Amino acid sequence: MPFWNIYQPPSTFKDDASKQALACDIVPFYTSIGLPAFYVVVNFIHMPHGTMYIGSERNDETRSKPFVRFAIDHIAVRQPDDDEQYRRVVAMFEQIVKLHVADKGYSWEIHIDETERRL
Repeated sequence: MPFWNIYQPPSTFKDDASKQALACDIVPFYTSIGLPAFYVVVNFIHMPHGTMYIGSERNDETRSKPFVRFAIDHIAVRQPDDDEQYRRVVAMFEQIVKLHVADKGYSWEIHIDETERRL
């Protein structure tokens, strides 16, 4: 089950339409590989001013660019241990989020964990 946590300052993803647009771009990746849409969970986590720091700098309107962190858990599904496969998956995720963060001038990072199926 894909589980996306999106940590963001209050200046990003402010309304339901922007959140739904990103979720609507995430889900087709998973449905295209056979997962039902209801397996995909996307959480938008607003980080109030003073709760997220990049180095020692607050991640809020005082920064030149808002920073958005994508923490993705793939639960019960693992990629093959192949560098090229990992590059392809990361490139696809970067393309998915590009319109929603990079094209708006935000700084961002994707981090993916894979939980072993037995857990």
